[in-house]
Amino acid sequence: MKNIKNKDLERSFKDLQECWRIEAKLLKTNEQLTIEESDFIKAEANSGSPLGEFLYGLYYLLNLQDEKTAEEWWSKFFYHSNGEALWKASGIFAFLGDEYYDWSMKCLRRAAWRQHPIAKAMYKEMKENPFKFPEA
Repeated sequence: MKNIKNKDLERSFKDLQECWRIEAKLLKTNEQLTIEESDFIKAEANSGSPLGEFLYGLYYLLNLQDEKTAEEWWSKFFYHSNGEALWKASGIFAFLGDEYYDWSMKCLRRAAWRQHPIAKAMYKEMKENPFKFPEA
């Protein structure tokens, strides 16, 4: 098993905290990102980090209004992510509105397929009782 040095672990945790801060800034305050923040999430996305790919897609959508490029980054995220990240993304797409319903359901189905317990139960309930979820 590969040993992780404390220095690398600290750097990874700081990067994760920075990603969470940028996500909150994008979704809660809808502020423009600074050049340093956009460079940071671009580097995270280019390194193959699923969270970075998702955030870079959000950045393109919310700050640059470029939906096509955002969907390209979300497609990369879709195939690189685990069930927890997909479950969270499904909720964010639902928060963004009806025009992202397809992405929300796509992430929910994939999260259920990846054996995320809440997503699995919710997707099963939606299939068994569609009258409770008229939009599904």
